[in-house]
Amino acid sequence: MIIVRVFVDDILTAGKSRALINEVKRYIEEHFQIKDLGPVKTMLGINISHNIADGLLTMDQSKMIIKIVTEFQPYNDVLLQSDRGKEMKVRDVETTPMVPGLVLSSASDLPEDKIGDPLHVDVSKLPYMRLVGCLLYVMTCTRPDISFATTVISRFMTKPLYIHWLACLHLVRYLKGTTNVGICFYRDNWLEHFMVGFSDSDWASSDLEHRRSMTGYSVFLCGGPIAWRSCLQTTVAKSATEAEYYALSNCIDEVTFMKQLLSELGIEIETVPIYEDNKGAVDLAGNPVYHKRVKHIDIRYHSIREKVADGTVIILKIPTRANFADVHTKAVTKLVFDTLSPFIITKIDTL
Repeated sequence: MIIVRVFVDDILTAGKSRALINEVKRYIEEHFQIKDLGPVKTMLGINISHNIADGLLTMDQSKMIIKIVTEFQPYNDVLLQSDRGKEMKVRDVETTPMVPGLVLSSASDLPEDKIGDPLHVDVSKLPYMRLVGCLLYVMTCTRPDISFATTVISRFMTKPLYIHWLACLHLVRYLKGTTNVGICFYRDNWLEHFMVGFSDSDWASSDLEHRRSMTGYSVFLCGGPIAWRSCLQTTVAKSATEAEYYALSNCIDEVTFMKQLLSELGIEIETVPIYEDNKGAVDLAGNPVYHKRVKHIDIRYHSIREKVADGTVIILKIPTRANFADVHTKAVTKLVFDTLSPFIITKIDTL
């Protein structure tokens, strides 16, 4: 099998035989003008490095992140010198993607957000959408550690406030201190050809207007994350167990897709363990307990039980302090972030 990955005019080829890969290249060259750049080093702004001897593959976006930090550094310089910056004790480099415990909404008490106030700042004239767009691309490709912060600030692109702009600049300052961070995959890792998922939810605390809960999950293969998500749930959950159950359903959907994709590539994966820190959600996935409290849950979420019954996944209880998906659901403290983030992202010496 030869895999050909095409994005507009950029092509990646992969296969177990160098001879077959060269044959595909020759075939393409007969129909199009191409330039063979050899083993992949950069693709769509993603730096790719692979060490066949050590069985290590890394992905990062250090160059792109440096460009983002450089472009928006003047705005942070102004903030650092302002009274607002001094009041907030803004630092040149932040240690977490978002201020721990911060909850953003469409309302703000800052004078910069009040029209008519001498300190009012018209955020619509600032490059808010451009910055969020850059951060979304980085988060989607190689930086699962900023998924929660990026998802939150992207909610307010139609009508951003100054408090939202401050959160954006905070994230830029965090990236400034973590430019050489990315994802690592290990051939000889104990997770080789073994997929594992982590699911979590933050009940009704991230969306003050509608009280929707936050879903967060990560799916790992060969020691590195291959899929992650941080998003608001579409349904208002009436309990923490219900919110965790919804998040678990989304994680299982992702795992099912990944198993099907890898199967088409010739990699068969058996039962995938998914770790969840809510006992009620774990029990509910196996059998219809707590019926009186959860009888209103939509039928589509109960497909979890079907996947457990047919052996697609197995749901396991895990302590909250060991659940990597926790960083996708809330602005955690520095202690929690420093404990969990090294398992998701790794420092890469590429600069």
